[in-house]
Amino acid sequence: MTGLKSIIATVACLVVVAPLSADSRYGTTRSEPTEPDFAIILKGYKAWTRVNSMPFRVSPAVAALCAAPTARNVSPHLTPDSYIDVYVNPAGRRAIFTPAPLSFPEGTIIVKEKRKDGSETDPELLTVMLKRSKGYNAETGDWDFAVLDGKAAAVQAQGKLENCIQCHKTVAASDYVFRPYVSKHR
Repeated sequence: MTGLKSIIATVACLVVVAPLSADSRYGTTRSEPTEPDFAIILKGYKAWTRVNSMPFRVSPAVAALCAAPTARNVSPHLTPDSYIDVYVNPAGRRAIFTPAPLSFPEGTIIVKEKRKDGSETDPELLTVMLKRSKGYNAETGDWDFAVLDGKAAAVQAQGKLENCIQCHKTVAASDYVFRPYVSKHR
């Protein structure tokens, strides 16, 4: 009976410890399905590849769809001009410049800085996509979405955000990533 108790204790220990894993992409030890800490992940994103060569103008309708969740029905982004700058981490650099159909590797992070004016230097808002492991969100190619303040310090929403999913699932051929802003000269 002592041998059986030892085996049960060992199995119980493995069940508790096995889900913990070091995840070098996030700099933490965590257990699934803990959400990543986007405020930590995005530190230094400005050193990543800037995808567009100059601020890219987006329509007010697109800006309104891709906005922070608020209690109001009217988006603060409904202005005649809205601009974005897009950054991609090293994991996704090659894929973002590849013609469709394409597939981004797990660990790719895409950051979209949003501004009301093309000459502003500080973004008012960041929207982020993180390519997670297979099975995270099949509806949009396993992308995780987040909205942060312009300083990348406060997460306003993250996860399987319905507004993001509804829009991004329309571009499956480009692995659910819109890319009209990609500089042609890269």
